[in-house]
Amino acid sequence: MRIGTILVTSNPFLDTAIRKACSQKIKINILETVSNSQDLLNLIPNLKPKVIIISDDLEESPFKVIIDIMNTTPTPCLFIHSGISRDFVSDYEYALDYGIVDTLEIELLGNKLRSSSIIPIRIGILGKLNLQRFISQIDQVNTLKSKIKSTPVSKKIKKPKHTSEKKEKIFRPSILKTYSHSNMDKNSIVVIGASTGGPKMIVDLISQLPEKFPPVLVVQHMPEGFLEAYAARIDNYSNLKSQVAKEGDEIKSNNVYVAPGGRHLVIKRTTGGRTVIQTPRTEKVNFVRPSVDVTLKSVSPIFRNKTIAVILTGMGVDGRAGCEKVKEFGGKVIALNEEDSLIFGMNKSVIEANLTDVVLSAEAIPIQLFHWLFNNEKEV
Repeated sequence: MRIGTILVTSNPFLDTAIRKACSQKIKINILETVSNSQDLLNLIPNLKPKVIIISDDLEESPFKVIIDIMNTTPTPCLFIHSGISRDFVSDYEYALDYGIVDTLEIELLGNKLRSSSIIPIRIGILGKLNLQRFISQIDQVNTLKSKIKSTPVSKKIKKPKHTSEKKEKIFRPSILKTYSHSNMDKNSIVVIGASTGGPKMIVDLISQLPEKFPPVLVVQHMPEGFLEAYAARIDNYSNLKSQVAKEGDEIKSNNVYVAPGGRHLVIKRTTGGRTVIQTPRTEKVNFVRPSVDVTLKSVSPIFRNKTIAVILTGMGVDGRAGCEKVKEFGGKVIALNEEDSLIFGMNKSVIEANLTDVVLSAEAIPIQLFHWLFNNEKEV
């Protein structure tokens, strides 16, 4: 069965390039090209696309378009960009809540795309998603959005901590209150890696952690320019202090360090014994930068058996080689189960390589972290 796709762009050269890239894959059919959300929303009920491609060249916020889609006819979306206006940052933050949104940086050379084969690969994966598995999450997000819809999305600002929205949790923190925080293993570190479907899941996971906790490194595949807003969102929902990792930052407990866009997150031990962050703009690994593999390979020799890797949902195999290094030094690996994965890819690669200590639901992961980090070796 061919994957019907609608392209949303105002750039005729991009239209030509994407159609050419997709024509090489007989299973992909570009049904229509439109340049605005109103035409798109009118077409969706009749054409019933499996995937919608949305570019960053629209006059309106592309993320507002995504939000409109999810509020009416939820459909997996591939957002393609080549340098995005910061005017859309807050819209992007809300669009990520829906989970079924993938992002891809492209380079348009005339009417051709560099590395054009990646687009049909992404479309192929998104087109196979069973949307019914995510309807409950979409409904939950839409219910929350309906409470605040009177304010234009692009005008919303970060809410202060301890607002009523902060209580909107997926997990059950009451279970975690049974653990004594005084027994925390202060020499450990937690590294969380994810791609498509990861942003909201990471926020939900970290929101369950107490204010006294080992350092957490987050490697989320995300476009440049949006990590500051994402780190702020984690901070807004978390008991821990969250920030984008910066060159020279010292790794400390009770902090979350989010890998910067377009750079890898690496840690080093100084001669004085301090553990500090480096953010090199070196080559992409597994076609991405930041890469989970790069971070885990730098963390494992330093924290050794005190390293805990958490591999969540996402396309590709980023994290597998890093988890091999984690196991080499005696650390632990958690992989998200298939049932809770938007894309069963990164975590699948780790599971199939027999690198996991446990394979868990999203709900069980913070509980397992407590078992390991608060002087209790049990598995969930």
